[in-house]
Amino acid sequence: MKTCALNIMHRNAEAHINAIIESCRKVASLGTEIVYKNTKSGTLDMADFRFRYTRLLNPTELIETMLEAKREGCDAIFHNCTLDAAFPEAKEVLDIPVIPIAEVSLKSLTLLGESIGVVTLHERNWVDSYG
Repeated sequence: MKTCALNIMHRNAEAHINAIIESCRKVASLGTEIVYKNTKSGTLDMADFRFRYTRLLNPTELIETMLEAKREGCDAIFHNCTLDAAFPEAKEVLDIPVIPIAEVSLKSLTLLGESIGVVTLHERNWVDSYG
């Protein structure tokens, strides 16, 4: 099996990339190949997320990179964007599993307790994203 760990255009910090790959290897089945991919463009600047326009830039890049990963033989994609950008659209265009980190994490937490909370920026658009 070949799994893609996908991230929005990171600043190519070697330590970050290695940490994600190592985390994936800890839980992956023996023989699973972990491939790390960044989008070619996108925004990570928190200030940009105040605007709906700039929040629209990442999903298109994510979908294009997911399609590229599938063409390269990936059997599943671990989507490492905490807002789960483009996840509904990815389900429409891909026939391989796309695992959204926030949705999976939050649903798993509901098994551990009666309620959960998310600490986020005090920006209306961020709060609405987790609504």
